[in-house]
Amino acid sequence: MNARSFSASEKAPQAAICTMRRDFYRRYDLLLASWYLLPSQAQRQMDSIRHDLHEDLGRWRPQQAEPNWSAYAARVETIRATIVVR
Repeated sequence: MNARSFSASEKAPQAAICTMRRDFYRRYDLLLASWYLLPSQAQRQMDSIRHDLHEDLGRWRPQQAEPNWSAYAARVETIRATIVVR
């Protein structure tokens, strides 16, 4: 096989990236689950996040750093914080 093995020091940053990605998608999925209950402004903000992420992932190449998942999670958290529970 031509695949190289990863040392423990290389796996640690990858684990942190996976954790940030998982955190983003967990928050994002919670808001998507209640899409029709969200105010139209929140829906537009979610569409904006989806579009920006789609653009970032479309430009991403394996040799580059992944998108800033914590920034996307913070944007989703901002939307969630503005929603008033009725």
